[in-house]
Amino acid sequence: MKHVIFCVDGMADFAHPALGQRTAMEAARTPHLDHLARMGAIGRSQTSFPTLPCGSPVANLAILGYDPHKYHPNGRSSFEALAAGTRLRPGDLSLRCNLISVSADARIDDFTAGQIETDVAAELVWSYEIADTKMELYVGQQYRHCLIVRGAHVPPEELVMAAPHCHQQEPLAPLLPRGTTPRAEALAGKLRAFMLDSRGPIARFNAHTPTRASMFWLWSPSGSPLLPAFESTYGKRAALVCGLDFLKGIAIAAGIETKNIVGTTGYIDTNLRAKMRFSVNYLRNYDFLYLHVNSLDEAAHNRDPLLKARMLEEVDAQLIGPLTAYLERSHPGDWRLMVLPDHYTLSHDGTHHPRPVPVLVAGAEVTPTAQRRFTEAAAVDTPVVIGQRMMEPFLAPQRLTWDAAFAAEANHGEPVLGQELEQAHLQVAGGVRG
Repeated sequence: MKHVIFCVDGMADFAHPALGQRTAMEAARTPHLDHLARMGAIGRSQTSFPTLPCGSPVANLAILGYDPHKYHPNGRSSFEALAAGTRLRPGDLSLRCNLISVSADARIDDFTAGQIETDVAAELVWSYEIADTKMELYVGQQYRHCLIVRGAHVPPEELVMAAPHCHQQEPLAPLLPRGTTPRAEALAGKLRAFMLDSRGPIARFNAHTPTRASMFWLWSPSGSPLLPAFESTYGKRAALVCGLDFLKGIAIAAGIETKNIVGTTGYIDTNLRAKMRFSVNYLRNYDFLYLHVNSLDEAAHNRDPLLKARMLEEVDAQLIGPLTAYLERSHPGDWRLMVLPDHYTLSHDGTHHPRPVPVLVAGAEVTPTAQRRFTEAAAVDTPVVIGQRMMEPFLAPQRLTWDAAFAAEANHGEPVLGQELEQAHLQVAGGVRG
């Protein structure tokens, strides 16, 4: 049987006035998702946790079946380091190093540096000279790059660092790195100096190659990731299609096949057709496919609900429709597809929210819940399965009926958190704003 999980990053949202008090999932025209909703089952999953940041690294690890309490290295950057072709040694620290735009009054103006092109960003990053020999810069994609501090010997959880996409139009100074221990504060001082000092060399670069980049912004500190192989854990040869380096790093760490796909930027201009082509090619040779799209999350971080709804319509037309048609044509009666966001991303303020996310499962041996559409409202009051507990029943050949008994068995007695997450708002390492 072919198994596919399609993670539409940040798809879930709260109602927004610009959409007539609807969410993007409610406002978008999604005939192919509607078809799956009518034939499949809708439930919910807890992909956020009180002691971990509410964000994509934690949530995607959980959806892939890895308990993030065991395997999350505190941030996404070490996974990106794997994708960049380097490794972390004991005591090393990896940090996301974004190129951002800063306003004249010292606020974060654009967390993408004007959607800087990868080739131009690479020229800037590779030409950047760092005096500290323990710091190494690595090129990533567009505005997303990586800084490694060798021999830091500071646990990443002792650093407080803000995600720039959650703090647009806010003053820089209160958001700069700080440490919660003396050793961490000493390192935070060096990181603050690196960030502030970067404004001069980047301005000189802009003098001959104009960009909207103003400075480097460091965040998401992490140590070395260690994951058990997906195939040995779940018995499935797996492949992953995405445009984000941290997910490629997760795949590398878990022994999941993945490749760099030209045109898949992880942004709103990503090449959905290329992702579809790679998905089909992988499904011809692999048992399990994890497909990830990030454009809706980026639209919400830009506080643009209309764009978010339009991105969902494109995903429905260019990925969900063709993917479902391929599965029905090439593997009739022998496939399962799960569609879900990794977390809520709120268009009204650009932040993440830890509420359990809606989940849609369709295909072989799935008992329909006969919903008309796949929306947040359709999942209200449905049973919740803890993120890392979903993989086993999803892959199992037994019938999948998303009810209270199914959720209880899948969760193995582990309590589900819902209202607790709403109330706590995850004030951990930037919390919901991480």
